[in-house]
Amino acid sequence: ELYEKPANLFVASFLGTANIIPGRVVGCGAYHSFEAEGGARFPLPPDSPAAGVHLVVRPQHVTLERNSAMAEGLVSGTIREREFLGAIVRYTVSTAAGAIVSDQSFLSSERLLTVGDAVAVSVAVDHACLLTR
Repeated sequence: ELYEKPANLFVASFLGTANIIPGRVVGCGAYHSFEAEGGARFPLPPDSPAAGVHLVVRPQHVTLERNSAMAEGLVSGTIREREFLGAIVRYTVSTAAGAIVSDQSFLSSERLLTVGDAVAVSVAVDHACLLTR
């Protein structure tokens, strides 16, 4: 519970790695989204609260796609760092929303992303939370 639905930013950053993205909720009803300070937008589920100044998402809920046409819910980025951790590869991606960390499963049959590669970033917002403090 503490890891998946932290009550505040301290708990979110204390228990494991978390992407804490500052911004604001924009729109209303089924058409609201989270707009990061850099202008990147992440769609929110219809039942999300209409308040929150930080989107918190764990690295395993961030997906990277190479050579993807930009669509709603995707944010463009560039691989800044790559760290091999055995079963996962941790990528740090520079985006308009700031640095976003993504943990991807390591599959030896797939080519790893390299520093400088352009990617599209998506966030599983049903696994994210909005926090004000």
